Amino acid sequence: MMDLSDGLAKDLPRLASKSRCGFQLHHQSLPLSDRSSIPQALNDGEDYELLFTSPDSILEPWKSEFPKLPLTKIGELRIRQFINRAHVSIRIAAKNYRPAPKSGPPTPHAGT
Repeated sequence: MMDLSDGLAKDLPRLASKSRCGFQLHHQSLPLSDRSSIPQALNDGEDYELLFTSPDSILEPWKSEFPKLPLTKIGELRIRQFINRAHVSIRIAAKNYRPAPKSGPPTPHAGT
């Protein structure tokens, strides 16, 4: 289990790498707030969210036991697809998906 303070696009590969697995992400399952896009859901890290792995069999019992706790299955780890975190990119394959246009120059980071 880990927090998503750096955003799903950075933290999911970290979790998979530590587990020595690959992953398959289901973009249609990503919880989106109002007016947010899939790229924002992948890259924003300000929400208080946790990422964890579990067997599918616990999802329904947990939902029954903790009815006010929103749990969302967003994908699976893939044992035979180890991914080196240094070479990861998340691709979104979706019918009719168009990335939001980039606006303005990139934001400089401290020390660059």
